[in-house]
Amino acid sequence: MKKNRILIVDDNEENLNVLGNFLASKNYIVQFANNGKQAIKYVNYKRPDLILLDISMPEISGYDVCNILKKDENTTDIPIIFITAYSETENIVKALRSALLIILPNLSINPNSLPEYKRI
Repeated sequence: MKKNRILIVDDNEENLNVLGNFLASKNYIVQFANNGKQAIKYVNYKRPDLILLDISMPEISGYDVCNILKKDENTTDIPIIFITAYSETENIVKALRSALLIILPNLSINPNSLPEYKRI
């Protein structure tokens, strides 16, 4: 059975560790990027099945990373889930306009607060 590859993009090392450990414990292959530039480079090197993307990062925001990936025919179909502490309507609308699928609140991430999903 093929393991799904998830790329986590966040400039917060603690978030990377907590999410990465949680997903690895669920048998996903987990890769990390500390910023938007690394994410774009990685996606073009080794295509993930899913990207968990922080919105607020230095240099290139999650919005911009999403827009770059969605404009590229080689990466346009990779699902992206934003993880953010933002809750303002303006940020939600901007994320949706970036071809976003889901917004997960940044839970100052406690693995026990992550929802349990079953694979289809």
